[in-house]
Amino acid sequence: MLRLATPFLLAAVFVSCDRRDPSAATGAGHVYLVDDYPGKDDREKINNALAAMEDIEGGKILRFAKREYLVRPASKDSFEPVLAGANVSNLTIDGGGATWVALDGLDCRKGYFFRIRNFKDLSVKNLTLTYRPAPIVQGRIVSVNQAENRTTISLDPSFDDVTSLAQTPMSKLWCRVGQNGNAHWPKQGNPSWMDVGVDDSGRMIAEPAGPGRVTVRAGFFDRSLTLGGEFNWQPGDPMVIWKRGAQDGLCFEQGSGLSIANVRVEAALHYAIKLRGVIGAAVTECHVAPPAGAMISSSADGIDVQQSKDVVIERCFLVATGDDAISFLNHGHGDNGQLFETRFGPPYPDTNENVVVRDNLIEGGNRNAILLLASKAEISGNIIRHTRQYGVKFTGDDTRIVNNRLTELGSFTAYRHITDELDTGVICSDEWTQHGASIRGNVIEDWHHMPAVLLKSVTNARVSDNTFVMSDPQRVSETPFNPYLKTTPAICVTRGHLKNEAVQSSNIAIDGNVFRSGGAWRDAAEALVIHGSHHRIEAKNNSNHTISSDDSLPDSN
Repeated sequence: MLRLATPFLLAAVFVSCDRRDPSAATGAGHVYLVDDYPGKDDREKINNALAAMEDIEGGKILRFAKREYLVRPASKDSFEPVLAGANVSNLTIDGGGATWVALDGLDCRKGYFFRIRNFKDLSVKNLTLTYRPAPIVQGRIVSVNQAENRTTISLDPSFDDVTSLAQTPMSKLWCRVGQNGNAHWPKQGNPSWMDVGVDDSGRMIAEPAGPGRVTVRAGFFDRSLTLGGEFNWQPGDPMVIWKRGAQDGLCFEQGSGLSIANVRVEAALHYAIKLRGVIGAAVTECHVAPPAGAMISSSADGIDVQQSKDVVIERCFLVATGDDAISFLNHGHGDNGQLFETRFGPPYPDTNENVVVRDNLIEGGNRNAILLLASKAEISGNIIRHTRQYGVKFTGDDTRIVNNRLTELGSFTAYRHITDELDTGVICSDEWTQHGASIRGNVIEDWHHMPAVLLKSVTNARVSDNTFVMSDPQRVSETPFNPYLKTTPAICVTRGHLKNEAVQSSNIAIDGNVFRSGGAWRDAAEALVIHGSHHRIEAKNNSNHTISSDDSLPDSN
């Protein structure tokens, strides 16, 4: 006989099955607590909670507790993400100050730590991702014997696990030396990446050299492949060795309406934050930064965007990234497009379009600040300093680079066989033919080895109202890496070489710029170089000044 449940029993059943926080129903939807979901460990709890969100209609919030979530990978050789969600809509993932700790991840060969695919209206906020142990060994140099490629370092007790770093088929160990005054800033005169010696098993060679000290085979580079390469390490220099793997930190694929806010990623094995095939995204007040006391923040790019549209990155802080700080990539860049097409079907944009990068702070990157393969792009109000190579490299039509401040860029050694290291500038166009560029109101200070602004293969461009400051006139007389230049100019117009064919620039206006130096340029004309033949280039109303102690620079913001 069927018996009706009592009201008390019905209430008890409802409470035991509904995982919502009854006190937190808001206009954004009901709140569901991750810790209420089943699982033998934090990884299972999180994945079960994410899976449940797929079946809940309407707005909803998945909230974490303010604690550490200890997450171990289920597989170390798989593209399957450690944490994953898919087919969700109207979802807010509120970290609530939680920290995701990626445990034992250093042997992961590929894949993702966290990935969400096929989403609509997704918000992720208020959380930190860090790796434990971090893919980092660091310390200070005690002695250097570079003839035998042997460097002894005194290990930092917080990053002294020399047994943790090993190369795998999809990873590499690299190193760099920082500046004594700020270890996040690369020391001048070394290549972007320097090799680290490993044994037959791929483990880093680290011979004991006394209490807290090891001798490593690190820093080797082939001088025949470099321009201006120096073995300039000295006792006392801070040194870091890191592992660049193939596991991205936070990945968002094939979706629309994405918001990422107040998220921090530390010591990611590859890209810290990746967007791929996303329409409409805002990345706001996020940090890609080293763990406390560490010298490097991510093993590759900080924020990487591929084949996406209507993307804004603003008020973010990216320091000491292992490669580019912010990159926009597309089909034409390496094998990124082919990989994407193999795994995901259309529709998705052929390239990035309608992107804004503004009011960010970028410093100490191991390669470049912003790599911009995008059309209809705006780069504005950013502060960029002490990155190894260029500040902004753009490829695409209708680009605006305005009111940025770029300081001490170009402290690198170029590889002879890498074209974009030989022919670059602090702000520069790429080899591809581009239409429409405005470079206006920027302040560029104390650059090395390349022009401050380099235009090639560009039509309809204006370089106006910028301030170029070179405090040390000796830098102007140094031969840059650009093979056709004998001195370092402020502005250079040259030909690109698309598919080995020279491509001229045309319709270029250079006006209202101010050049300040300690007498390096006698007049404004000396600060400009027009290399090769081009169509309709006009330079006017530019001025040259000698720096004095009373000089003040315009506010780039």
